[in-house]
Amino acid sequence: MDFIQTIGSGLLIGCVYGLLGLGIVIIFRASEAFNFAIGEFLVIGSFLFYVFFFDLRIPFILALPLGLLAAGAV
Repeated sequence: MDFIQTIGSGLLIGCVYGLLGLGIVIIFRASEAFNFAIGEFLVIGSFLFYVFFFDLRIPFILALPLGLLAAGAV
């Protein structure tokens, strides 16, 4: 069971790194300027999801889009 969990965790972390890289490339292609604030937006979105899901006890299916929308609004 540990092996499956390790593989899943590695894949999820790899997906996050891939999305960060894609975000940097898309912003660079669109504006031709480096914007390294993408990591900060990722942290803001994950923190807001944490607050919605764990502190306010909003169900996961609602907390995830709320975190994304709140990070987008910031």
